Amino acid sequence: MPLNIPGLPRSLTTDDYPDEAKDSESKQCRVLVDSAKTMRECDGIIVNTFEAIEGKIIKALNEGLCVPDGNTPSIFCIGPLVTSYGGDENGCLSWLDSQPNQSVVFLSFGSLGRFSKTQLNEIAIGLEKSEQRFLWIVRSDLDSEKLSLDELLPEGFLERIMEKGMVVRNWAPQGAILSHNSVGGFVTHCGWNSVLEAICEGVPMVTWPLYAEQRLNKFILVNEMKVALELNESKDGFVSETELKDRVKELMDSDKGKEIRQRIFKMKINAKEAREEGGSSHVALNKLVEFLKQKKYYDMVDNMA
Repeated sequence: MPLNIPGLPRSLTTDDYPDEAKDSESKQCRVLVDSAKTMRECDGIIVNTFEAIEGKIIKALNEGLCVPDGNTPSIFCIGPLVTSYGGDENGCLSWLDSQPNQSVVFLSFGSLGRFSKTQLNEIAIGLEKSEQRFLWIVRSDLDSEKLSLDELLPEGFLERIMEKGMVVRNWAPQGAILSHNSVGGFVTHCGWNSVLEAICEGVPMVTWPLYAEQRLNKFILVNEMKVALELNESKDGFVSETELKDRVKELMDSDKGKEIRQRIFKMKINAKEAREEGGSSHVALNKLVEFLKQKKYYDMVDNMA
């Protein structure tokens, strides 16, 4: 049954839900429901977002439309808050330095975004056929963890893409990569931290949600913010090389891709303005401080100490 949530442009279906929420009788679903009920009893909720990207949803929450039979906690949207980790032992940034401006597609799927050898091969073929420059962070599933990149990927792939692509195992400094001038697109699992990093740097996206709330994030990115292209998957989550090739080329080399790029660049400016003095997040942060003083949370913390 479709779920209507105030502030969203359309009803949600079970395809938009996290896997844990699809079975209403499961233990995981009960935990999510209990968490939601607990949030309704809170004095306030701090959210890592800002008005320019989720204005309709924030407005619906503030007007109490999402809790019609009770009181809505105070909502403090103080984002975007992003954390970047240092280190570049694989030389990703040095490689990007040698690439043309906004020419590279970055593919990264979070610490839990692991793929089978079959899916990795499909990604590799799609990237090669797209004829785009790319930087790809590879994580394999448990059955393939001990295999080298040469063993995981199609025969001769690393040699063939040497001039246009770079493949790195397991980790790279994502924040620094997204802020690099050579990066012009991001194939992402739609984790919220990754989404905010891309918005703050004005990098358009191709969505490939894998777990947790990422399908809902995809829905917001594609349908509400309109800063991403949707990657179509099979029912079991498999993405073909043709689908990946087409979406990457569309993002990097089409009128629609240019429109998305222009839109997310405006959001980059909005993100900066939100955190400046007088911006929506700066104002919300000041309200949060006053709220904490009013509720005497500072006194509670001092007493606990």
